[in-house]
Amino acid sequence: MKHDKIFERVVNRLENFHDLYTHNEINIITPIAISPQATEKEISQVVSLLGFKIPEQLETLFKEFSKELAFDYQFENEFKKPYDGIFAGGLNWSLDTLYSMYLDYIGWTEAWLDPEMEFEPEEFERQEKIVLNKIPLEEVANGDLIVMDLTNNQVTYLSHEDDYLHGKILGNDLFEYLDFRQSIWFAGNEDWQFEPFFNNELECMEKEGENAKGWCELLENGVH
Repeated sequence: MKHDKIFERVVNRLENFHDLYTHNEINIITPIAISPQATEKEISQVVSLLGFKIPEQLETLFKEFSKELAFDYQFENEFKKPYDGIFAGGLNWSLDTLYSMYLDYIGWTEAWLDPEMEFEPEEFERQEKIVLNKIPLEEVANGDLIVMDLTNNQVTYLSHEDDYLHGKILGNDLFEYLDFRQSIWFAGNEDWQFEPFFNNELECMEKEGENAKGWCELLENGVH
């Protein structure tokens, strides 16, 4: 699916988010704010700070959609299994904070690969492949990161506690990830909030899986 269709889906979900108030108690933490598209100059300034070119898909997001999107909410109601770990949601990205987030990511990887972690040589090499050569998309409140690979565009989850979703793919590329997030009404972004939608056999998120469909039915109609 073309990226403009994905952007349209994200906007439609945001515009219709108020529909969820009928069956849910929701506290808006950060009201929806979509900034203008980024200019070539703004992107060049950030690229200059980073010292490398950002992935083409990320540049497309900034140039053709918005240089910054901010939205956060919390549920006041509680859910039954398998959704009992979901308490919040939202979606955030920002060109303006990308460089500072990248510095935080560098510090995160250095701490993770510190000799004190005592990884065996083979495991250390595996962890390097998981955490290096990435650029951050979102910082998670618990200290985890959602990152994008600089070479293949895959979006992955980095857990500071090596939880189940550490290194797992949230989207084969940026646009697939955004489509997944909008499909579940932006639930997340901590790992256990994503777990109900992760297919263990296929090793991927399922936006049209049984749990995703059940989640949307629950939010939209109050039934499960």
